[in-house]
Amino acid sequence: LLMCSPELGVLIPEYNPSLLSFICDAYNCDEQLDEQTRGGRGDAVEAPYPHIAGIFGGTPAFVGSTFPEEAYGMGFFSRIIMVLETRLHRKKLYRNLNGAERKKYADMWHKLVGDLRIISHLGGEFTLEDIVQDKINEFHLHRCDDTELSHSRFTDYNTRRSFHLQKLAMVFSISRSNELIVRHEDLERAQDLLFRTEARMPQVFADLANGRGFHNSVEEVLTSTKEIVMKEQQIHRILRKKHKPYEIEKIINNMEKGGELEVISKQNGLRTFRVVKEIPELRAVK
Repeated sequence: LLMCSPELGVLIPEYNPSLLSFICDAYNCDEQLDEQTRGGRGDAVEAPYPHIAGIFGGTPAFVGSTFPEEAYGMGFFSRIIMVLETRLHRKKLYRNLNGAERKKYADMWHKLVGDLRIISHLGGEFTLEDIVQDKINEFHLHRCDDTELSHSRFTDYNTRRSFHLQKLAMVFSISRSNELIVRHEDLERAQDLLFRTEARMPQVFADLANGRGFHNSVEEVLTSTKEIVMKEQQIHRILRKKHKPYEIEKIINNMEKGGELEVISKQNGLRTFRVVKEIPELRAVK
């Protein structure tokens, strides 16, 4: 089952643990998937060798209002890669094209559609080059721990990073050819994309507007920048998205007392801090 939607809310309009468990079972690609509750008249749904893949759009506000705190420790969030794009990419709404340009874009369109049609019919087992198998073993046994995301929301995600890496490598393999062989170049591209994406993943939670407590506010301050030095104004801008003005000073003072922030200078009544706690993004991109 291939799913693509600009809105995650189309698939999951509200938090439904039963639906999420069903999606997780299908994601696992077992030999047989039996589902009793979705048969319509009580008949079981049986799917041999199920496979599910999807890409969805959404906003941090939707994720924050739909999923409770405990959901981030469940299997659904460990099986997805979250990508946050904060920049707005504008393109021309209208273009005057001559005949040659129109033909160029038409040919490109038909080629893309043809490639996607071929890809959608591909199936079967991938073959991994020997060097790819060795590199994946090295990543799984050694590099996973050295480069994992230390943000608390990704504790369960870290356990499946090796599988995410292999899935991305398969995507790059298919984009290159139809041979169903994962080569070293595919793995290298997949690893680069995984690290670059993971470095931005904690930013997803910076704008989630729900009550997650003091610990999460501290974590979001520490993961909001790659800089080791932070001005007090910068911390204010981060915290005021979700906190009232009188709460912000208390959080900053508690972080100072807790050792996460250390005052290195003070000018005009405003402090400049050194981040004492290691920033997860810096580990993720090593």
